[in-house]
Amino acid sequence: GHRRHHRSGHLHDGRLRYFRHRPQRHPGVDRRYAVPDEPAGKDHQLITAGLAAFFIIGGALFSLSTSLLSSIPGTPMTIMGMAEDGWLPKFFGKKLNVFVVLYIINAVPILLGFSLDDIISMCLACTMIVTAVKNYRGMKLPEMYPEEWENCSIKVSKGLFKTLLAISIVTSIMTSLFSLRNLTLPLAIGSVVMTIIVFTYPYLRMKSGKVKIVSTADMSAAK
Repeated sequence: GHRRHHRSGHLHDGRLRYFRHRPQRHPGVDRRYAVPDEPAGKDHQLITAGLAAFFIIGGALFSLSTSLLSSIPGTPMTIMGMAEDGWLPKFFGKKLNVFVVLYIINAVPILLGFSLDDIISMCLACTMIVTAVKNYRGMKLPEMYPEEWENCSIKVSKGLFKTLLAISIVTSIMTSLFSLRNLTLPLAIGSVVMTIIVFTYPYLRMKSGKVKIVSTADMSAAK
């Protein structure tokens, strides 16, 4: 009886060691794809902290710089065309002058300590209102240019065209309002003033008789 009890005790201990050390298998989980309990060591890391910082921070910087480089060459030509038509003073008719003014304008927010979020919100608050006004005026294009509308390669009904523009107007106004909410009171007031200037300056410039469209050809003359 003592031997039988001794043997059964060894068997019981052996079973405990087996079940304690054997790998646990969960139903429905393939062992080939099981995640180890212990964290991977340095040899198993796919990317280091330095490389992660390089790709995350460096990628964002390269994205911003390439976007700026792609937009800078075309901006002076637009401003020079506006000066040629009389919207801006003749000073802006030279490319060097335009570049100098653009760099000064871009440096002002940095020198004043504006954050990137503030700059984006201020720009959106103004440009989205301008976009809403342009889309409202764009609703009249089918009636203003009926022949061009009929010959357009993208065929769409007038009702759908105006509906899409109306949706764009609503979303643009909402974006502008949400952008103003993200700003402090002084910056929000500055954005409103900037928006008012965007509309009043061209109106006064045109009333002065200095605007004469010469940089682009008339649509009827371009046929």
